[in-house]
Amino acid sequence: LVEGYSPIATGRLLDNEEIQQIADRYDASIPQVSIRYLLQKGILPLPKSVHEAYIIDNAKVDFEISDEDMTRLEQIDA
Repeated sequence: LVEGYSPIATGRLLDNEEIQQIADRYDASIPQVSIRYLLQKGILPLPKSVHEAYIIDNAKVDFEISDEDMTRLEQIDA
């Protein structure tokens, strides 16, 4: 079992335009795409928040990222 601590790179990914473009395609947020990406890689993400709205949003990852977008995400230097 591999765990992914801080799946949004302590907030550094939130301003990434390329990830935002991918998120827009899935009607998702950057944190949701980051969490989904890790799940598809077989990594257990450990998102953290004290805000109820963010906790609820972090669980809304019932979509699949295409192979093309997974490759794009893998190439991003976070």
